[in-house]
Amino acid sequence: VVMVDADFEALMRAADVVFMYSTAMPTVDGVTMTDFTATLCATLRPGTIVITTDKWLDQGYDEAELRVECVGQTEILENPECAGSRCFLWRVFDPRAEDDPSQRDSTAQPNKGEA
Repeated sequence: VVMVDADFEALMRAADVVFMYSTAMPTVDGVTMTDFTATLCATLRPGTIVITTDKWLDQGYDEAELRVECVGQTEILENPECAGSRCFLWRVFDPRAEDDPSQRDSTAQPNKGEA
């Protein structure tokens, strides 16, 4: 990890992957991160992967597509308090460029995996 004193938006625009430990992040409904989703969709480049924990990006934004959901299992975790924790993998894309196959796989369905 390298700490950089730079413009946050410039760093976000250059990112290929963004990880958000969002388990403790406050939300209005307890699950959906509307403000964070708006910031990501306005800043990130199409194709950027976003990973969140236990909280969802707001699916009212066309630019955020859920790709994978993973759920922790008690049997394989050393810390049982983490059982049931979820990880969500999202892909940001430009909905105006749906005719560009590199932007979005419209036939893909979210995969449910187990961590």
